[in-house]
Amino acid sequence: MTTPDQEDEKRSIRPSGLFRLARFLLLACLFLITLVCIAAGLLDIAGSNRLATAQKAAVDRGLALSMADLFAGLPDIPDSENAALIYLDAFAMFDAVGTNPESPYVPLVSRHLESYKPEDKKLAEAKETYDQMGRDARTPLLDYMLEGSIVYVANRAEVLDLLHQAASLDKSRYPLDWQGFQTPLPHLSKARASARLLGVAAYVDVEEGRPADAASRVHDSLALARSLQGEPMLISSLVEMAMVSITVSNLQRVVSRTDLSDDDLLSLQDDFRRTLATFSCRPGFEGEFANLLDFYDGLISGRMSLATVRSLGSGSVTSPPDQPHLAERMLTIPLRGYLRADEAMAVRYYLRIFDNIDNPSPEYLTSPDPVLDEIDNSKFLLCRMLVPAVSRAVMQAELARARLRAVIAGLAALRHYKDHGSWPDSLETLVPVYLDSVPIDPFTAKPLIYVIKDDGIIIYGVGANAIDDGEGYYAEPPEGTERKGDDVGFRIWK
Repeated sequence: MTTPDQEDEKRSIRPSGLFRLARFLLLACLFLITLVCIAAGLLDIAGSNRLATAQKAAVDRGLALSMADLFAGLPDIPDSENAALIYLDAFAMFDAVGTNPESPYVPLVSRHLESYKPEDKKLAEAKETYDQMGRDARTPLLDYMLEGSIVYVANRAEVLDLLHQAASLDKSRYPLDWQGFQTPLPHLSKARASARLLGVAAYVDVEEGRPADAASRVHDSLALARSLQGEPMLISSLVEMAMVSITVSNLQRVVSRTDLSDDDLLSLQDDFRRTLATFSCRPGFEGEFANLLDFYDGLISGRMSLATVRSLGSGSVTSPPDQPHLAERMLTIPLRGYLRADEAMAVRYYLRIFDNIDNPSPEYLTSPDPVLDEIDNSKFLLCRMLVPAVSRAVMQAELARARLRAVIAGLAALRHYKDHGSWPDSLETLVPVYLDSVPIDPFTAKPLIYVIKDDGIIIYGVGANAIDDGEGYYAEPPEGTERKGDDVGFRIWK
């Protein structure tokens, strides 16, 4: 039996034991926090060193490390010399009159001829004709298709006049109010719609027997595509490539259904040479790179919410909240070293792109990328999300380059045909009178493939799979089947 004094002693011991336990737990927490801080500090130092090395390599290559620096380095273009300002007037006028055709039978612009097979017999006939035009550019428009195209073009004559006026200027820069990751680029969709309008106008010129006017539409379409060159947005480069593809398709129809003069052929060939000489997706990648570094800087500095990461699945960065929560700011601190190392890895990949972007070897284009493989197997989450979104853009650019080279060679062959009454035996035959040199396929470093057919010629490259998919690739596949392969080139029907 305990005495009152012993009970008092026990009560005095208990708080002392709890105090010691609490003090132990507090010291343990402080120790763990200290270890975490030391580890985070060491990771931050290591990540900072890796990032500094990568960024120095970028600066040595003349790359801007932020969008602000990139825009500050762009040269000024006087308004009187800026074609983009005239294009914007044309786009506004186009919006006012409407981009949708008054008739459902207008090629290139009517969604009825693109999206589904209609039940209406007249529309079905028009769609079948439109599909046949893709298989053979000599296919004439049906009368009611031509009538609808004439109305479409006539109602937009002022737009076409402005597009032609802008094409006479060599410099172009669309005004861009840079606002971060969701900066709108409305001129891109308007430019594509205008390229289709020019295509319809060329179709009408062809059908009504005005080959010189049709050639002029092709010139205007090329100039419109070139107006996007130099924009520090990768999407602008991709849209330019799409517009070049539209222009090439229209040219196939112009040269296959008309008899262009020698002067027009030479002028078109020179214009495509100019487009090829200035073609590069480097400015787009430079903007993509600077934008990426701004993104990482926003995360590392705590100015950007970590919730932004949720939107990276498609490779597209959405506009972040202006003020991240305090908890997010605190969480960012121990992650800084990791984020800097992640950024350094992304910079490494972009540097590999810049080292190969101007003249990539076939091995670079067709072989697995070692840095991309390293990223795929790494612990760097953001890099793994962002980099694949741009990994195919260089390949797309080289496909466009191969297409341009094929067009230039095709126009040279057509000039030879007009002079001699027959197609050249080979592309080598065209040098040096019609071509400066034999065009090379970027994916093989070998000459483009040249095929003489009973109804014309085909000049093409093998594409990214580096496999010759055969000349039949250039005919539209039978209905209900898919085109296989990725050859790219130019075909003339005569």
